Amino acid sequence: MEEDLEGDTTKFYMNPERRRRWIVFPLVWILGVIYFSAAAVYMYNWVGDKIFDRQKNLKFLRITAVKGGMLYDIKHFEVVGGQPVKLEFINTDGMAHNLVIVKPNAIEAVGLAADRMLADPEQGEIGQYIPESDAVLFHTEMILPNSTETLRFNAPKDPGTYPYICTFPGHWRTMKGAMTVK
Repeated sequence: MEEDLEGDTTKFYMNPERRRRWIVFPLVWILGVIYFSAAAVYMYNWVGDKIFDRQKNLKFLRITAVKGGMLYDIKHFEVVGGQPVKLEFINTDGMAHNLVIVKPNAIEAVGLAADRMLADPEQGEIGQYIPESDAVLFHTEMILPNSTETLRFNAPKDPGTYPYICTFPGHWRTMKGAMTVK
């Protein structure tokens, strides 16, 4: 084999058998590993969601962003401390929205932090506007019009009123509601 490669190196790449063995097969193998890894992650998440959805006392909610109103259709809901919650957020409005559940009395701090993110070009490029804060408990991603995202979480154990807002800059002032934990 060494004598075949001596001299003109183009012989190696001109030979279809060697090209297949040393270029095509490894590429196919690498792509296969990537594909099956992605499939395994998807299945892991899917199974986790199914297990979560089978819990006793699961509270299921569907909250919709009102078209043209910058409002949520459900302004208030109640849960028991520690109760599993499956919240389906539907964006029927013509602009991007999210749903962010924050600690009690933290609505203004989180909302103003989201407003400040508009001045950051990096955040504008990412477009999520979810402040990195301990006051943010649970959140969906910023979803485009006519999209849906499901948020699964266990309600906080401490009783209280936990506001939820849209953190797209400026929206939090009108687009809000509250989750009461008993």
